[in-house]
Amino acid sequence: MAEALKYCDQNIKRFFSKPDGSTRALNDAQIKWANRPAGYQEEIVDVYNRCHSFIDNTERKSETALWSTWLDKEAAAGYPAAEAQQADDMRTAAVLAAANRSSQGADASSTLARARNLALSAAQSGDPDALITMANWVDAKKHSPEDYGNLVSAWQLAACQRGYDCGENSDWLRSLCNWDPQCGNDETVEDYLQRQLGTRFDDVKNLADAIGSTVDAKNAAGIESYL
Repeated sequence: MAEALKYCDQNIKRFFSKPDGSTRALNDAQIKWANRPAGYQEEIVDVYNRCHSFIDNTERKSETALWSTWLDKEAAAGYPAAEAQQADDMRTAAVLAAANRSSQGADASSTLARARNLALSAAQSGDPDALITMANWVDAKKHSPEDYGNLVSAWQLAACQRGYDCGENSDWLRSLCNWDPQCGNDETVEDYLQRQLGTRFDDVKNLADAIGSTVDAKNAAGIESYL
């Protein structure tokens, strides 16, 4: 429920919301983004098909903002995908607070620590939705640019291997291919990564396999070593 509402909340704002708070009709949204690639136009239609009950009925539009309430309930119930998403949201908020030196900036370190522990706990479940968020926890400051890129891709590939939607019709692949004319019609995320990584792909695949073994062992310290 949280995932579905969040999808509509973010994408209605992205494609259909006007600055004055009103909502565009599908045709108006297509005209607004007419200069974007064909894949972008297809995404607008898909968002409308999934979320039209909120787009067409303005009285229901505010319901999409309830995604965070559902996420809190699901995380409190111990659902790993929700715990991982909640941890990632906490991470983002803490980083922004620290960067902006807001009143919450002083608590950023403790918030990050709690979020990291929650993310590690969720990852030990092997849930693919939990694994995909771990790519966001890889620390660019600890690794060379190439090693950082390899680790991020390895976590993504590990999530694909465990059942995350990485197929040719997945939302994730479409977001990648909207701006990449080299994408083929039957390409998957793994194909995309292999094309992007070139000779590094085998190393990344080995890393993904090693991550998977560590997850299976529920080894929190081992998982953290790939961040």
